Amino acid sequence: MPRQPRGARAGLTKNSTSPAVRQPETGRLKRISNVRSRIPLQPRNSRAVHANGIKTGSTALPLQAQEGLTNAIQARTCRRQDVRRRHHERRRSRRHVRQRVCGTPHQGGHEPTFPPFEFVNTQTGEVSGFEMDLVRAVGKELGAKIEFQVLSFDAIIPAMLSGTVEMGAAGFSITEERKKRVLYSDTFYTSGLSLVTTKAKAGAVKSMKDLEGKTIGVQIGTTSHNAAKKVKGAKIVTFNTAGEAILDLSIGGSDAVINDRPVTAYIMTQQPKLGAQLVHQPETYSADDFAFVFRKDQSALKDEVNAALAKLKSNGEYDKIYNKWFGKN
Repeated sequence: MPRQPRGARAGLTKNSTSPAVRQPETGRLKRISNVRSRIPLQPRNSRAVHANGIKTGSTALPLQAQEGLTNAIQARTCRRQDVRRRHHERRRSRRHVRQRVCGTPHQGGHEPTFPPFEFVNTQTGEVSGFEMDLVRAVGKELGAKIEFQVLSFDAIIPAMLSGTVEMGAAGFSITEERKKRVLYSDTFYTSGLSLVTTKAKAGAVKSMKDLEGKTIGVQIGTTSHNAAKKVKGAKIVTFNTAGEAILDLSIGGSDAVINDRPVTAYIMTQQPKLGAQLVHQPETYSADDFAFVFRKDQSALKDEVNAALAKLKSNGEYDKIYNKWFGKN
C-alpha cells in the first residue's frame, strides 16, 4: 500500500482552516500562525511599545505575558538603582574616612531654632547665628570643614553619645546634671533667663514669685525648663522651640515664658508685630555659661577646640563674631 502524505493521514485538505495546509506543487508546509502558543504573528503595520529599550507589540502579547515583561523591566530598573546607590555610598564612605584621617570633627549636632545663636536664614537657606559662626571659625583653626546635622535640642546629646555626631553646639548651658554625661568646652558666652508675658498680664507677672500657680511656657530640656520646675504649683507647657512657646503665649496659651534673654530679645526684634503684644521683664535670673559638649571619651577633641577658642579670643576674631550679633562687647 503506497505511503500517504502526513497531511492526508491527519485529515487535512487544501480548504481546511487548520494552522497549516499542503502545497501540492512543493509538498511543503506554509506557516500561517504560531501553532505552539496559538499567538498570531504581529502585523507589520501594528504599533509597537518601547519600554527601557525592549520592543513589544501591543497586539502581539497576551495580558499575562505583558505583565511578566513589565515586572522584568521594573526588576531591572531596581537593580540599576541599587547599583548606583551602593556606588554613591562607597564614594561617601571614602570621603568620610579621609576626613577622619585628618583628625577633624566633621559632624556637629545643632538645633537651628535658637536665634541669634543658631537659626536658618530664610533668604539664603543656610544655617546662621553667633554660635554657628563661632563653630565655623573653630573648624577653620583646626583645618576642618564642619558638617552640621539638624536635630531637636533634646536629641543632640543622645545622638552624640551614640556616635552619630562628634560635638554638640546648641546653646548648651553648663549644668552639674549634664556634666555626669558629657564633657564641656571652655565657656564662649554667658547668658541669663528672663520672663516675657503679654501686656495684659505684665502688671501681675513681674518676677518668678508671681508665676506660682500659673501656666509657664518653656522649651523642653533647657535650663528654662529646669527653672520652671522650681516654681511652686506652676503648670508647665513644653515646646520644641522657644519661638513656639512665645507664639503660644501671644494667643493666651500661658501666663508667661521663661527663656534665655538674648534669644527672647532677638525674636521680639525680628517679629515686631509679635513683640508689640509682649513685655520683656527687665530682671535676669541665673546667669548661664554656654559651651560646646563632647562625649566623655573625646577629651583630645575637647582640648583641640579649647585651644582654637583661645586663639580666636586672642587674635580678635571672637570679638568680630560677637559684635556682629550682639553689638560692641
